[in-house]
Amino acid sequence: MSSAAVAANVAVIGAGISGSVCASLLAARGVAVTLFDSGRGAGGRMAQRREVMEDGTELRFDHGAPYFTVSNSEVARVVSGWEARGIVAEWKATFACFDLATGKFTDFEKEGTAKKYVGVPAMNSICKSLCAEDDLSSFPHLPTILQDIPVRPCFALMVAFSEPLAMVPVHGFSFNNSNSLSWAFCNSSKPGRACVPPNRQSWVFHSTTEYASKVVKNIGPRKPSAEALAKVAEELFSEFQATGLSIPQPIFMKAHRWGAAFPAIAISGDDKCVWDKSTKLAICGDFCTNPSVEGAILSATRGASKILESLSLPSGL
Repeated sequence: MSSAAVAANVAVIGAGISGSVCASLLAARGVAVTLFDSGRGAGGRMAQRREVMEDGTELRFDHGAPYFTVSNSEVARVVSGWEARGIVAEWKATFACFDLATGKFTDFEKEGTAKKYVGVPAMNSICKSLCAEDDLSSFPHLPTILQDIPVRPCFALMVAFSEPLAMVPVHGFSFNNSNSLSWAFCNSSKPGRACVPPNRQSWVFHSTTEYASKVVKNIGPRKPSAEALAKVAEELFSEFQATGLSIPQPIFMKAHRWGAAFPAIAISGDDKCVWDKSTKLAICGDFCTNPSVEGAILSATRGASKILESLSLPSGL
């Protein structure tokens, strides 16, 4: 290891997927990294929610990003390494679309579609593993400074049923002609999810941007009250019941607001990150590329490369 590598010190603000990937890549090149985050742990929008029912049963929901796909070769190399280490796995799920107007599933996925990756045993396991394996220093609860980037909100509905949904033949589906729902995912069908008994199913639903924006406009930007979230949960679940798929009453139901779920614009061009040479500041995230996990990873690799180049260290990325 060169003396330059030992002397290099970098602060990474944010332990979501971009921050975790960037920090891990830098640490792998001998850079001393200090990771700052405003949350209680790594993950960001790759978060997992743990809930305990009245009978003591623990439920876990990937209520942020449900999975991700990869098409970029840079990202593919990174994810291949994760898969080899067992922190991600392929989710062999079948997806379709449900049209509320016709009451039918359509557009079933064909064979050969892009692999769906999930963190194991949770989506935030990727970020946690990257932060832990490189022995990164962490200082939580540091308030983050956000740029004025327009974002689109989303509500996530977490639901558990005592038995499988007999009339739902797929593990995930989008909605057509819905006033409030955009996607549904069977969380308990993912690899490594052993927290739900075999006779139970857990699902996560994502609202439409239009529905979420309307709710946020009515209640304001403040953190929603328990009553407001309960109302959202009832409205979203009622929309699901309106599918006519004989949906039973859930044994657990709770909503969560993602106030900044998706960036509305991309702020960088071909660099895939914002780089200030004079201050050696790299800004990475899906808002630099596209609103996806893959976009966030790609931006992180580009940001790490810029920093390593400024330190006269080979990126090897």
